[in-house]
Amino acid sequence: MFDKKKIDKPLKYFEYNSFKISEKVTDKSKFIQDLSIDSLNDAVVEIIQTRTFEKPIDSLLTEELPISDLNFTLKDIQIFGEYFPDEKEIIYYGKNDFSRIVQIHERYHAIHHLAEDPVTKEIWKLFSQVDSFYKELLAQLFTYRFIMDFEPKLEKDFIELNKQQSFKYQTWRFFRHFDLTQTEALYWEIRNACNIGCLKMFNSLHLQINFHLVKSLTFICKNPSIFVSETDVHQLVMRELMNINELNPDKTLYDTSCTIGISNKGKVSKKKYQTMLMHKEYGHADSRFSRSDIVILNPLDINLIDDPINLKQGKKWLIPDYIFEFGTEKSAGGARDFEAHFKSDLEKVAKAKKQGFVIHIQRNYYKRKSGKPANDKKYRGYLNSLMKQINLFKGHPTYSGKNPKIIFIILDLGGKGRGVRVKTRILKDPFHTTYCKLTGITKENISSELKSLIF
Repeated sequence: MFDKKKIDKPLKYFEYNSFKISEKVTDKSKFIQDLSIDSLNDAVVEIIQTRTFEKPIDSLLTEELPISDLNFTLKDIQIFGEYFPDEKEIIYYGKNDFSRIVQIHERYHAIHHLAEDPVTKEIWKLFSQVDSFYKELLAQLFTYRFIMDFEPKLEKDFIELNKQQSFKYQTWRFFRHFDLTQTEALYWEIRNACNIGCLKMFNSLHLQINFHLVKSLTFICKNPSIFVSETDVHQLVMRELMNINELNPDKTLYDTSCTIGISNKGKVSKKKYQTMLMHKEYGHADSRFSRSDIVILNPLDINLIDDPINLKQGKKWLIPDYIFEFGTEKSAGGARDFEAHFKSDLEKVAKAKKQGFVIHIQRNYYKRKSGKPANDKKYRGYLNSLMKQINLFKGHPTYSGKNPKIIFIILDLGGKGRGVRVKTRILKDPFHTTYCKLTGITKENISSELKSLIF
């Protein structure tokens, strides 16, 4: 993979493993929205560098990482190149001072896609569906290693460019001490782990889901009249999540295993029906009538789908990576009704392969001119029911220690005769307390409080 002669081929003459990769240059600039990190905690680097190389890659990337300590923001990031695996094409964007570095980086994307497995002799067929976190980690690390071994004069420019890039382009630093052999071994370990779907939590999609969920819930908290029904809440959350490229059907669709039919020549078409990762009212394999409000499927599971209508595999629903269940004051009713609703939500989201979320938003309209709001007693009943179900959940024989995220919010609305000083109350994580307590949150601190619960 560190064949300098291949990397040094002139523009438009790059080939790898008998594949010719098209390379185009355009004067147009391109920007994408991506997660940026204001400070990469030194402890993260220390944790990664003290891991033995023999550890499984999912442990290497996820174990003990203090994600909640990292300050993420969403920014417009300029990109200078892009590899399109389906077309086997590289496009270079705009004029810049880093053209050689960008060329090395994009060519390594192509190499990682087209490298033959030593056993099966196949290219990395699932490359286009692998989370960009891993693809950028590998391309950056290989580019850095190539520069240090063959073109060290580019090191300063590489570091300067890297300062302008988003979080997923920074992760090569965790492995900068790797030599050529270790770097290639890391590629094969990540490739094999991705192919069997065992790389799970620490990836850009997971972080972006958390980030945009915080953003959407913060917006709702600050605009409590924005919704009439629970369906409005679903729509607002999905609208925000679709800012993620992988979840935006206008930008990314995924092949099912279902051919589009027979061609005019009588042959089965190689083209497949495609779908998106995020869906509403998706079913559960173990319950005939259960549906979840919002789910996000694993991109590697989409090509298992053999039912293009119901998006099932072998007449069974796929198990989503992420499951979201919602509730509002419209569906809560009394304490018993709320408990039944919450119990059902908890059981559903616990099935998620990566993370489940139960999100209940209750609005409380202060109509009285003085005194406590009439609903305080009702909310205490809700919280008692919630803690009862949490304790039953934790005490169940099948409890694995993996906890869904519980987001319980009360929005207090003032009226003509009365103002409300603190209008948002949020429940502390009920899995780490013996007493349910609603904490008043100022408008300025809503986002940070939600981040502490979700990240």
